[in-house]
Amino acid sequence: MCSADLDRCASWDLSVPQVFAELQSLIEDGLVDIWIGGPPCSTWSRARWSSTPGPRPLRMRGDFCWGLPGLYKWEKLRVAEANVLLLHSLAMAEAVSLRGGGHLLEHPEDPGGPPYPSIWDTEEMTSMEERTGAVRQHIDQCMSGCPSKKATCLSGTLVG
Repeated sequence: MCSADLDRCASWDLSVPQVFAELQSLIEDGLVDIWIGGPPCSTWSRARWSSTPGPRPLRMRGDFCWGLPGLYKWEKLRVAEANVLLLHSLAMAEAVSLRGGGHLLEHPEDPGGPPYPSIWDTEEMTSMEERTGAVRQHIDQCMSGCPSKKATCLSGTLVG
């Protein structure tokens, strides 16, 4: 078991090309049986569309799911980092599953329509799920001890 958690060790930053390449190499060598990931959700959050004061939206469902035009420099950097982390997570999940292992990805449930962005509504996600035979499961995290209801979607090849 190997846990790549930035809270425990900053050297596991999956947005760093060298770290991603090293992990992909381990996968290609058949040393990884299961990949579990949860790309960051803060830039995708539907709470950004709330009428209460808070951070402004950085994405919008459809053509602007990868980032809205007119973002400030620091917002562009956050969106770009989240995009890289999502794409790296998808690539590793697919690589493990296509080599006979399994994967599981976790992210907030798709709000289901405009203007709310969702990784579950991207072609990259749905194509990876199709290629690997992944299935989705919807849960509320309060069932697992979370103090509040948080609609979550899991996608993967780890049935059961």
